[in-house]
Amino acid sequence: MDVNTATVERVFSAANAQLMIHGHTHRPGIHQHLVDGKPRARVVLDAWYEGGQCIRVAGGRIDELRLGAGVRPLADLSESGTA
Repeated sequence: MDVNTATVERVFSAANAQLMIHGHTHRPGIHQHLVDGKPRARVVLDAWYEGGQCIRVAGGRIDELRLGAGVRPLADLSESGTA
């Protein structure tokens, strides 16, 4: 089961947030939303039992860090980026 889209969009709007990061919903990855006419990104982490993972958000980028696997770029949050 994934999240309730209307609830996610309501939270984005209320918090005036560009980015939401949360635990797994069996749909890991970056999910794009358009809220109040603005692009928003929702990052869903993998299930913890499948491996250690965390997200680093810095310098307008989102990177995935996995234990033993290093860093994998997920998104560029700058105005010219994908999120």
